[in-house]
Amino acid sequence: MLYEIALLMNTQRHVFLTEETKEIPLQSLICVCFVFSHHCICDLEEWLWMSPYHFYIKYTSPSLHVKLWSDLKKLSYKDLSVCAPCVSEALGERQQMREFLAFAERRPLPTLDLFGGVAAFSTGLAEGSGCLNVTDSIEKSPSAALTTKCVGLLDMLSRSTNRVQQNKSPRCCGP
Repeated sequence: MLYEIALLMNTQRHVFLTEETKEIPLQSLICVCFVFSHHCICDLEEWLWMSPYHFYIKYTSPSLHVKLWSDLKKLSYKDLSVCAPCVSEALGERQQMREFLAFAERRPLPTLDLFGGVAAFSTGLAEGSGCLNVTDSIEKSPSAALTTKCVGLLDMLSRSTNRVQQNKSPRCCGP
């Protein structure tokens, strides 16, 4: 499933160069997009994952109205002009992200959950990101706070024993 999503994402971010031009007023631009030749991208999945504004290019066409893949011609990276300061900035951000993820993998960031609830949201963020460690939470509802405390106890037990036995959870969560 993940491979299919990555494949779909690659297809949607694959653009082609045309000889057609169109003028767009500056105030209509929403943001800067980065389009690199696929030859210049070492890790395409990483490049696309880092930002929704990252695209790649492989082909050129005389017009926007392409009917067949055979209408497209391969594009050399030499045929694509780029803004050197923008590329340098994008590559710098990419390096910073790599460094951050490597650091966070070794030592997740301590996190405070201001609206604890039963800790479902913060737990999901922590597990999904892999770079957060929810150390504290604030909750005004006694039952939700108790549930959060029990979830934390279960998590602590599962880490120490490397498993939680079914039907043998601590009684602090209820009768």
